[in-house]
Amino acid sequence: KVVKSYVDETGHAVIICPNCFRKRSVRVNKFRGRHSASKVRCCACSQHFKVMLEFRRHYRKETMLDCKFQINPPAKSGGICEIINLSTSGLCFRIRGVHDIQAGQIGSVTFTLDNHKRSELTKRIIVRHVEGKHIGCEFLDHEEYEKELGFYLRP
Repeated sequence: KVVKSYVDETGHAVIICPNCFRKRSVRVNKFRGRHSASKVRCCACSQHFKVMLEFRRHYRKETMLDCKFQINPPAKSGGICEIINLSTSGLCFRIRGVHDIQAGQIGSVTFTLDNHKRSELTKRIIVRHVEGKHIGCEFLDHEEYEKELGFYLRP
């Protein structure tokens, strides 16, 4: 099992041992950019476990939401995709077919949350990174607190 720990604005993460539940605040800036879990040992119970550090500014929720996307000209593209994770500032979706989407392109996404209201949201996006069929986007119409999305993303 991998323990996830969020890094605050000061570069500290609170790591909780999954064995004894002891908490420890650790300075972790030197691990920024690492994409794999680090093996650590609890100072209290000596249990070894893995920790994945999350440096994102906003909590990101894993999802499986159907979505429609549209990329604006000149490199026009669009279709159906699946949102695989979502935050208040952006999302990552997986394309089901072939695409030619590149970082920097602007477009929009429309999706329905799987909450009790079945809230439909349309967001303008800019593509920030492309890894195969995974497209990472930032919202252009980012509101610091959007009611429907905010409630949906609560852990």
